[in-house]
Amino acid sequence: MLAQGALFIAAQARYDLAKNVSGAWSSLAFRRFGSQAKTTYDFDEGSVVLTAGPDGLFGVSTGDLTSTANITLVSPTEAITQFDNGRTHSTFVSVGHKLHIFTESSHYILHRPQAAAEEGGAATSSADNLVSPMPATVIDVKVKSGDTVTSGQVVAVLESMKMEINIRAGRDGVVGKVGAVKGTSVEEGTLLVSLEPEEAKPE
Repeated sequence: MLAQGALFIAAQARYDLAKNVSGAWSSLAFRRFGSQAKTTYDFDEGSVVLTAGPDGLFGVSTGDLTSTANITLVSPTEAITQFDNGRTHSTFVSVGHKLHIFTESSHYILHRPQAAAEEGGAATSSADNLVSPMPATVIDVKVKSGDTVTSGQVVAVLESMKMEINIRAGRDGVVGKVGAVKGTSVEEGTLLVSLEPEEAKPE
């Protein structure tokens, strides 16, 4: 996933450059005179070094993976990546400092530290306030105000990029506000469900 994330960012940069600059100049961002261009992409989950080679190929190194790779943008959010040991077709959604990667069976999130600092931090779920992790559609709301829930219980279900995402309670408690409405679209950071404040325990 780290390699896919870095390759997607590099492919987007190539596409943007080619769109705005024509001719031989469009490839200069990925070339060094007399050597190969190396770029390091840092995520909270790890770093990736891409070495730009001829014919659109990249050398990829993550520490755990060393491979050559080719990435083809199918659309602004979809790409096919060919590694030495296999081929993947994934969907990418960049929201703030997060890069969401959807494969046929899984959903991964990579965090970009520099983008996070620029953004100033997005709203995230806590034990008391459950928010949407990305733009999505609410396909089910399983609780109402006043309901008692247990830690890990599914309180709402979202759909994004054809993937279902279960939103779970972070602790035992009583549901306070329910902001999720079935069938509506929500943005990243939208409050879905909040729990009543925990009562102070007598000492």
